[in-house]
Amino acid sequence: MIVNLLIHRLHDIINSPKFETYKADNFEELITLYKSCELENWSGKGSRCSMGNMSMFQDRTRTLPHYLKVSGWEPLPDVNSDFKKPFKDIALDQAQSIVKRADGQRINISWSGGLDSTGALFSLMEFAEPGQLKVFCNYNSIVESGPLFDKYIKGRNIDYCLTTPLMHPTFDEGLIVSGYLGDQLFGQYHNLQPEHFTMSWKDYLNPKQVEVMERILENFPGEPVVTVPEYLSFNEINSKWQMGKTNRMRNMPKDIATRMINFYETVDFQKWSLGRYEEKYLTADKTTHKWAIKKLLKELMKSSKLFVGMPLYFI
Repeated sequence: MIVNLLIHRLHDIINSPKFETYKADNFEELITLYKSCELENWSGKGSRCSMGNMSMFQDRTRTLPHYLKVSGWEPLPDVNSDFKKPFKDIALDQAQSIVKRADGQRINISWSGGLDSTGALFSLMEFAEPGQLKVFCNYNSIVESGPLFDKYIKGRNIDYCLTTPLMHPTFDEGLIVSGYLGDQLFGQYHNLQPEHFTMSWKDYLNPKQVEVMERILENFPGEPVVTVPEYLSFNEINSKWQMGKTNRMRNMPKDIATRMINFYETVDFQKWSLGRYEEKYLTADKTTHKWAIKKLLKELMKSSKLFVGMPLYFI
């Protein structure tokens, strides 16, 4: 059984006799549907369903089976209308849980300098002693985050490594925390034009894609999907979750992969995303996207002065 793989790699092996055992019983019918609807990026150009990435489309509602024998599909959590836990509380609960699990061990932070990993880092800083944390990054991380590194990492005497390779990083002993699955909680809005934010999602896709998505949405436990941003958020948490969950670990040595924690992977974070009771963005202005993480950071940084001179996505 297959957990997840990249489509550009599948190109090379899909017709191999050795790969026959991994194909679903109705393989030809399903792969034809996937390709005709551009659910996955077989063309290399991307579509509004694949969003340009090379991951598999894995429907967590299990309405649409995959053309391969795929395992490890995590079902979507049930949504209770009484669940209205603030994003900040969920983040701090996750950070406290990680520190407790570490039990004094080193906590390595895989820090890109972007919002998701920064939200994870600052949440952990609320509970861990500075000496317990070590930030693994490179100079691109520092450039992306503006003055944050000097003021809040070096300034707190947190240990760090500035030469972490992107593809095959190494870490100290202990737990390893990434900012993964942050994208899957919000949706990929950065390529949208202002008019898309009020457009019906059905006008954003082609008729074949709409037909497939309508079937899936009948079994989707989240809030009703009306606009394009709501569709993109649904598509990330439903169809791209497995990719986000396994992507970073795919090429890691086992001794590293087994120690990795995706900070935003918890059931409560998923319920938060599905419930849509707090803003994920304020306007089409990109500086308001992932608003819940930005509010979290602003509160944890204890001062809005940090935002002067920060990159726009932190404002």
